[in-house]
Amino acid sequence: MARTHEAWTIDKVCAAFKGAKKTNVEEVLERLEALGLLTGYTHKSTRRWKAATG
Repeated sequence: MARTHEAWTIDKVCAAFKGAKKTNVEEVLERLEALGLLTGYTHKSTRRWKAATG
């Protein structure tokens, strides 16, 4: 999953990890965004993240 340039939604990340909870996943994605490792944005009312570039 980490090698794709595709954006990830919370649901998509949860589906990739057995037992992952949406609230926990969202918190982790937001922390990775704060560290500059991910870029977060909203598209059609859905929050999405992708790997930060450059």
